[in-house]
Amino acid sequence: MRYSVFAGGKRLRPVLALLVNETFGGKREKVLRPACAIELIHTYSLIHDDLPSLDNDDLRRGQASNHKKFGEAVAILAGDALLTLSFQWISESAISDGTALSLIRLMSQAAGVQGMIGGQVVDLESEGRIAQDSLGQNLDQRDLEKDLDYIHLHKTGALIRASVMVGALTAGIEDHVLEKCGQFGNLLGLAFQIMDDILDVEGESDTLGKSVGKDAKSRKLTYPAIYGLDSSKTKAQQLIEESKDIISRFENSQRLIELADLIIQRKS
Repeated sequence: MRYSVFAGGKRLRPVLALLVNETFGGKREKVLRPACAIELIHTYSLIHDDLPSLDNDDLRRGQASNHKKFGEAVAILAGDALLTLSFQWISESAISDGTALSLIRLMSQAAGVQGMIGGQVVDLESEGRIAQDSLGQNLDQRDLEKDLDYIHLHKTGALIRASVMVGALTAGIEDHVLEKCGQFGNLLGLAFQIMDDILDVEGESDTLGKSVGKDAKSRKLTYPAIYGLDSSKTKAQQLIEESKDIISRFENSQRLIELADLIIQRKS
């Protein structure tokens, strides 16, 4: 567990929770444990994604993936333990019972079949569909685009949106502001995954800390595969501008605006 959690990484999700909480005047002690719980869920998902039965990746965060270091059985158990520990940490946070219940519901939806797991399933089912189209099977472009957005908004976007909502809920903001935060999180999540797609084509393994070119080898549905690199970059920039337009309406949002810009400027 420690091997994977403390291996580094961007810590985007907990940072988002902390910054949103700060933007809306929340107390740091209320968001700290839930923010860390998000990183545990994210790390669990990476450990399981790297397994031979899924992405079969040997490298993660610049070091051997968990199953390469400790074996598949221990990797599965480590991921399971991180997921369950995350909910323990939320329950032990310095927040009201009502807020804790809201966070547990939010995180279980984001990590489960309505979010990350559901997106992963559609991702697996969609492998090879680009190749089928190139062989003249005339797949409906709209269906490909619909599935692609579903994958990105759920497999990656759901947990990023949840990170924003954790910061908002622990700050105790009003419902109409929560709705705007949800929109902000959705836009960030989609932009982040589009950039991941782009970096899998243009990035370098040493910089990313993981293997590159695997999407094309697995014939996955990605933005570059459907739209091309230039259009994908334009789309990511558009989403970031939309997210900044939403969050800039609130005071003390400059650090969130800067973080949004970093999402499409990143090289890893």
